[in-house]
Amino acid sequence: MSYVAIARKWRPRSFDDIAGQGHVTRTLQNAIKLERIHHAFLFTGARGVGKTSAARVLSRALNCENGPTPTPCGTCAACKEILAGSSPDVIEIDGASNNSVEDVRELRESVRYLPQRGRSKVYIVDEVHMLSKGAFNALLKTLEEPPDHVVFIFATTEPQKIPDTILSRVQRFDFKRIPEPVVVETLRRICDADGVAVPEAGLRLVARAGEGSMRDAQSLLDRVISFSGEEITVEQVSEVLGLVDRALLFDMLQGILLGEADRCLGAIEQVYTYGYDLSEFTAEMLELIRNATLVGLSPTSHRFLDVPDEERTRLQDIAKDTSPDVFVQSFHVMMDVHEQVARAPRPRLVLEMAVARLVSIRPARPVDQIVARLGDLERRLRQGGARAPRPGGRRGRGGDDDAEPAPGRSPAPAGATSRGAPAPGGPPPNPPVAPRARPAEPRPPVPPPRGAEAQAPSKTPPWRRGPTGRGDAPPARDPGPGRASVRRGLVPDDPPPRPPPRDGADRRPARPAVVQPRPPEPRPVVAADQPPRPPPPEDSWDPSTADMAPMDWEDTPEPDAPPPPIDPEDAGEPVPEAEPAPIAADADLETRAEAFQAWLDLGHSGLQMLARHAVITAASPPHLEARMAGQFHAENAPNWTEDPWVVRGLAAYFPGCARVRARRRLEGSPLLTRQERKDEARRVQIAALRARLSEDPLVQRLVESLGASMKDVVPEGERPADLERLR
Repeated sequence: MSYVAIARKWRPRSFDDIAGQGHVTRTLQNAIKLERIHHAFLFTGARGVGKTSAARVLSRALNCENGPTPTPCGTCAACKEILAGSSPDVIEIDGASNNSVEDVRELRESVRYLPQRGRSKVYIVDEVHMLSKGAFNALLKTLEEPPDHVVFIFATTEPQKIPDTILSRVQRFDFKRIPEPVVVETLRRICDADGVAVPEAGLRLVARAGEGSMRDAQSLLDRVISFSGEEITVEQVSEVLGLVDRALLFDMLQGILLGEADRCLGAIEQVYTYGYDLSEFTAEMLELIRNATLVGLSPTSHRFLDVPDEERTRLQDIAKDTSPDVFVQSFHVMMDVHEQVARAPRPRLVLEMAVARLVSIRPARPVDQIVARLGDLERRLRQGGARAPRPGGRRGRGGDDDAEPAPGRSPAPAGATSRGAPAPGGPPPNPPVAPRARPAEPRPPVPPPRGAEAQAPSKTPPWRRGPTGRGDAPPARDPGPGRASVRRGLVPDDPPPRPPPRDGADRRPARPAVVQPRPPEPRPVVAADQPPRPPPPEDSWDPSTADMAPMDWEDTPEPDAPPPPIDPEDAGEPVPEAEPAPIAADADLETRAEAFQAWLDLGHSGLQMLARHAVITAASPPHLEARMAGQFHAENAPNWTEDPWVVRGLAAYFPGCARVRARRRLEGSPLLTRQERKDEARRVQIAALRARLSEDPLVQRLVESLGASMKDVVPEGERPADLERLR
């Protein structure tokens, strides 16, 4: 007798033999028992999952001499003919080659005749989605009202291509991919019956390569047996199927996680040397990274993974010290590489270049942590806890003598008294290198100094002087003998003479140092209880320097000086020593909500957003219910609902509530946020102001004389741009 392939030899002969499709077989068996057999069935699913086998078993169950029965005997003439494919009452049609209207017309003519031997005439149409549109339309009437003895069974792998008019006339059954353990168990039973010894790991490799298809797995097993004989090893299975060694996959994964490029490149070289398909290697890497991610995410990952226990244990050891974000980024990079390798003419180069991206993956910081750090940095900058470095080093109390040398420059020699002035008895310094400056414009003559102001020129920068030239800075310190006030662009009355250079020294004239002007520094906010500074002398400002750019920031606070006091309203940051305002014990929800939002307004920008765009609706411990005005605010509010500042406010105004639960406000809700109430009040104010101005006779005459119209009415102290948000 000729050899029969395993897939044909072990084709299911009863409903119980169909593996992994219990939801289908049970429904069909119950329908036969209850005599509720539909006239048309549609079996859909991937290849090799039992669609055609189930159709044949159903036809045998309907035509068995002992039936209709859910368990056909397999020994009667009807069962044997159907198994052999020679029954005249079971007609199998290939939809791909019989897809025309003429073929459907012949089918319609044949359904009128009664079955020759059985009870039912069964038409099995495989790949029914290949029928033409005209053929489907020609089948509609027959499919809707067929003769009582006719049963249609359609099978397809692409149900989306079948018209809805056909789907509405059939009873549909979706066949699932067969789980890997079920495939392994079936293959084990086949090997034991045929006397073939295959290890469990080898059967798992075959089942995984079958990808949920029993027919594919059986065909692969047939090929492995032909290669290895009756004694099969795991290595032989991998060699026949072209599967990548799992050790190489784990080497690649650990090299990615540890940032070891040599390990990754070594694994790629071995895969290429052994002749494995690099596209198959990247596909296996995608599955391995996915498995490692699931193991790290879920302690019950065995429900989602079809891997051996030893491989799951190894994945747990890898995933316990790795962030899931690293796996996710690695998966996305490997997905891009897999697509590029599949179509690249030199896939090895693409894969090796991708190693640079893979080994540089680092876990990303959570957004709320970054926002919290930015808020802390902003708070420190506002309170004077951190200062930006000044160009050229720090300036101490002693002027330039205390300045730190800039990077790459040596400190000034001891005894130097000013820039450009050498120490007595020492060599002259090199002239400072400065950018080329334009020639100075002629200036009016400088009036002679009077009294003590000759030794104390004004220290107030021009941008801080008032219209009369008076500044608010304290009197300047004496620069000392031998110092020229070139930092401010002031011309000294009698600059000290430069000592002659020693013999052999460079006698080139020194070029004047040009200092670039700096932008003005914002003035610090001054508390209301701080006493004002005394005004400087009347004539402390030199009019000859009014048009000169500022050259220094000597009136800024010293680095070691205490920071100026900050007004909480201007700073917008939490004041550490602030305490929630007391509130009556019997205060209602609205009063408590207003006090709580006023407390949040003293916090940082995130808390201010929570206060202005939230509506407190209820206090149901341990949560304080709040509705946010928009989707953006609702998504960002959870970043601040557990902030320590919020917790302090909750303890003071809503005892028993530990956090704020923020949700988006429903469309059409009458609830208004604090900001919306404020905006509504401003609209009312502007409307009243517009009405009053419209009735003013003077305004009416002005509008009529100019031929204009009144567009915007802006309250005093505001700008037209401030009204854009109210429109």
